[in-house]
Amino acid sequence: MDVMIIFTGIYSFKMSLFIKYNRKYLPDTKINQQKEFTPYILTLNSWRHDSDIESKAEIKKPTIKQVNEKIKSHVLMLMLKVTIYELVIYLFANYPQKIPERPYQIRMIEYFTKGIPIFTAASMFHYTCFFIFIYLFLSLHYDLTVLYSLIALRCMTTSQSSTPEKHILVKSGLLTPIQFSLLKNYFITYTFNTKHCFNNPWISKNPREVWSSRWQTMLAETFRELGYLPLRNLCISLGITSRKFCNAMGVLGAFFISSLLHEYYIIGMFNMITGEHLFFFMSHGLIMIVWELVFTSEREDKMKKPEKEGYDFRKHAAVFLKWLLMLAIYMLILPAFTEPLMRRIDLWIIPSLFTDVGNIYKNLV
Repeated sequence: MDVMIIFTGIYSFKMSLFIKYNRKYLPDTKINQQKEFTPYILTLNSWRHDSDIESKAEIKKPTIKQVNEKIKSHVLMLMLKVTIYELVIYLFANYPQKIPERPYQIRMIEYFTKGIPIFTAASMFHYTCFFIFIYLFLSLHYDLTVLYSLIALRCMTTSQSSTPEKHILVKSGLLTPIQFSLLKNYFITYTFNTKHCFNNPWISKNPREVWSSRWQTMLAETFRELGYLPLRNLCISLGITSRKFCNAMGVLGAFFISSLLHEYYIIGMFNMITGEHLFFFMSHGLIMIVWELVFTSEREDKMKKPEKEGYDFRKHAAVFLKWLLMLAIYMLILPAFTEPLMRRIDLWIIPSLFTDVGNIYKNLV
């Protein structure tokens, strides 16, 4: 049931994006056709744009050695991630914490008005382990699809397949030469020339980098088209001349659409409404806006100054301090994301080789 809810949410948002792109499509009987119609099924993986290409030097025809090396590196990375995955599951499952029933945003208000603590060091460690689990859970699923694609590409890249007609898949009639070439090119683009969907978010230098290019890039276009652009364009159409204000409203619109998707997941999987994910994502939108207001002028001043030769300690120290500040702010609102998912963790089916999470948490619910 949880899998059905997750895929329903993703495909519904993709359908909304598909409808937006094709709402002005003209029937074939019209002469002045503006654009070619793209079927919905072909838009599901259309999130890989030129901005996701790892470098300008694309690999168009990888050799057998390059494919083999790529497979080896992915297998090693999978083994490392699975090890960390099992470790964090063991930590948050064997040292469980009782999750408060009151929503996190309400407890934050009570902290500022009554001084009631909103979390402890133990609970924050618990939340952090659970968030790492969420990241690895999503990242591993993506890594597996890349590995399967690499294995398929390896089967299609043989010394006898310099031309599609000579490959066994074409000779057997399973694929036509055109289908073989298109499928092979897709695997090459997907495995060699596309950034990871979760591209090392912990090394981000600012909030925009986190959300725009390093975290869940699969849905970035959807949030931009359904949230950012409509609200920004609405502000412009209302005659608001401030570009920064219009862009800020667009940012809030994108995070609002994201929060709706995550609230739908909480309602569908756990049959409860807390508003914590709405608070979490809208807070991140505000953080991004304030961050850019504070540090934009500083960035513009640096662009005017000539860069110093050699290692600039002050520059790197400033970047590190800003990263620590961003981490501290994110940790403060992290419970708003993890608590709704952990209150009924006994309902989850968490795949693990060594830890039975469901039975451990049944006594706490």
